[in-house]
Amino acid sequence: MDDLSGHMDWHWGHWTFDYSVSDSEGLSLFNGWYRGLEIFYKFSLPVIRVKYLHDAGWHTWAGKYSGAGPYSDQITRQIDTGDDHGLQIWTGTTKYVDLSQFRSGGVRWLAMSVYARIGAYHIVQAWHLSELGEILPRVWSKGLHRIMDHTHHPYWRLDFDIDGAPHNIVSSVDDVNGEFSYYTEANDFKNSAIHRHWHVWNTQTGRGVFIYPGEHDGIADAFSSIDVAVRRYHPEETNPWLSFGAWGELGFLDGEFVGDSDIVFWYIAHLFHHAAEGDDAWHGAGPTIKVDLARLPPIPPPLLGLTITASTSPDQSGRGGDLMLNGRGFTPSERVQILVENIPGDFYSAADEVRANPDGTLNWIKRFDCTSNTPADRFQRVIVSALDVRTENVATTTTRDSTIWVCPPLNPHIPPDDSDSQRNPSPV
Repeated sequence: MDDLSGHMDWHWGHWTFDYSVSDSEGLSLFNGWYRGLEIFYKFSLPVIRVKYLHDAGWHTWAGKYSGAGPYSDQITRQIDTGDDHGLQIWTGTTKYVDLSQFRSGGVRWLAMSVYARIGAYHIVQAWHLSELGEILPRVWSKGLHRIMDHTHHPYWRLDFDIDGAPHNIVSSVDDVNGEFSYYTEANDFKNSAIHRHWHVWNTQTGRGVFIYPGEHDGIADAFSSIDVAVRRYHPEETNPWLSFGAWGELGFLDGEFVGDSDIVFWYIAHLFHHAAEGDDAWHGAGPTIKVDLARLPPIPPPLLGLTITASTSPDQSGRGGDLMLNGRGFTPSERVQILVENIPGDFYSAADEVRANPDGTLNWIKRFDCTSNTPADRFQRVIVSALDVRTENVATTTTRDSTIWVCPPLNPHIPPDDSDSQRNPSPV
């Protein structure tokens, strides 16, 4: 249970925040800062409303058709009790909250997620944060409670505090109307034809974020009738479905002033699931939140004097080996975070933390098991970086090859596919 709450200083991506799995709002993030800019007080997922083509009711019992719901599903701190309800431990770990780093398109990302069962439903809720100031709230779901078309409607509650709680405002931005701000509480809708998105910013500093709809976020319908909502912050206005059940819409629309105040931004997606796809078809959705980098000072260039070298040593089994890292110029006896990326056959990064020697040098060795069955992957270069936590200075290098991460052929009597035998690795 200890990993259900904690604090994260992600020095690689300049993010710091707290996290916790609550009793009604899923995996929530708190007190989020990026590069010295306060971004949010609390991000959460209070509910996933589920609407089947036919509801449960008298017609179901009369035998006309087998309806279900509607439901207001919530991810809580309940631990799986063996009856397909509650949080699940991630396969191969002892953790309920999975934390990993990966690189996509040359950009580092931090992923934090939980996996829950609610009867027939499998739900993964995640937050992805990038070193470029992006946050991706995400939900993936699969499963069929009834063999019938249905839609999942996740409701994200995004309590922004851009440069503090006061003086925040929300604007709608599109190609036709330009940018205009909401001065009283309002509901609104996506419009991909005119590229509608939203801008949350501080009226005193001008700093803020943009929110872009995801391409799989669907459109509002009669059951889930809005795509976004702007509300004035009240601590008790967090989860109306605890009282109203699945039938109630968001509410809290009281005409209050939100033109220069403490606001909450709600974002709703609509994930349609065709029953014909079966119960093993995952569906995912969620928006993209981007910090307005033009309003932030540039990231300072790396300090000089920090260097590292990496080498590998295969073991006799041929199914892995040691990665060795040596460096100098680190803060003496201070923490150093090590990140190993671009590992063949492994999407995620391997991370470790050590302390520099009293003279500022670094010596680190770690064994890795092989992860790829593709012989050509031995020419791939693995990226190794070391971050001085005190200065946030980073040194990066690459390995000469990836031999220790490439597994030998399963049948030693059959030679490996050597179609790439003429390909030569690049020199270091």
